[in-house]
Amino acid sequence: MAVEVEAAQKVRPLILDAAGALTEICGFAHVSHLPAHVLQRMTDAALAELSIFPRPAIDQAVLGAHEAIGAGGAIVLAARMEHSVLGASATAQRGVPAEQLGFEAGRLLREEILSGATLDIHASDQMLSYLAMAGGTSRFFARSFSSHAATAIWLLQQFLPVQFKVRSEQNLVCIEVSSVA
Repeated sequence: MAVEVEAAQKVRPLILDAAGALTEICGFAHVSHLPAHVLQRMTDAALAELSIFPRPAIDQAVLGAHEAIGAGGAIVLAARMEHSVLGASATAQRGVPAEQLGFEAGRLLREEILSGATLDIHASDQMLSYLAMAGGTSRFFARSFSSHAATAIWLLQQFLPVQFKVRSEQNLVCIEVSSVA
């Protein structure tokens, strides 16, 4: 069996120096095979952590046997900024209270928004490969620099003619990638 892949469009460089103003916070929380009060406690904890912003719209769902196999839950939050989207999430773990999940997701999103980052820590890890293939120069700011990002940068430089610059700038990490001709 052979697979052919064709690029629909060339990846373009990205210069993301400012996230811009917060336009809305939204999210989705769900539980499966758990009581509805667990979902509400998780959502309420996230809302409390984000109370300094206009009230987020967090959709909720209690999933049953036809939609989920096992017991669990998660919350995913997104801050739509003028020029970017920042996100945070938490997934249920046995023995971890629902309030802790909501608190953690809300705290992480609040920190992303207040930091001035243009990409959240997880998106910044994922964008590295695309920006390395874009050609030209790309730049963004993250709240922190993960070991996953460091590994991805090292690996990308082994295979592609790119150079990464990582520097601290005003309590953020500026990550820049440029093509090496």
